[in-house]
Amino acid sequence: MSKTNKIVSLYRSGMIAADIARRLGCTPQNVSYVLKHAGFPRRHRGPDRKRRNYPNPKRLDIIALYQFGLSATDIGDVFHISKQAVIGTLARAHIPRRPPGIYPGRRSSRLDQVTTLYDQGTPLTKICSKTRLCRQYVRELLHEANRPWRPSDDRRRKSSREYQRWK
Repeated sequence: MSKTNKIVSLYRSGMIAADIARRLGCTPQNVSYVLKHAGFPRRHRGPDRKRRNYPNPKRLDIIALYQFGLSATDIGDVFHISKQAVIGTLARAHIPRRPPGIYPGRRSSRLDQVTTLYDQGTPLTKICSKTRLCRQYVRELLHEANRPWRPSDDRRRKSSREYQRWK
């Protein structure tokens, strides 16, 4: 029996291309090519043939670390993979992303760091660059710490110039 006949008979019996390829020692693309040229329409995956989702310990660890509070970049460094690979793993697991710069485990330390810099008179933009947090999150932390709103540097300079002019 030729390889083409074996592929056709196994496909008729209900096997999928990947299993036929494994059994005969060829690629699934080769099996699909043979079936296409033999005139067989391609079977579509039905509800019983879902994507195989094997439990991956690395995937479970990635999810656990992200839910614990680590950033995607930090998790990538732990497993020696890219940030995008971590984000893709989280997306396939239907885990919603946090806004950039927000880590649940570090909120209190970030709050202390931001309020200290703000009390020293550091402008908001400098605080954002030093802490690598977005402007909106820094404002949220300052609001949470009940810090009075301070106008930006430009407004302060302008108001002092106007004051000098009217003096």
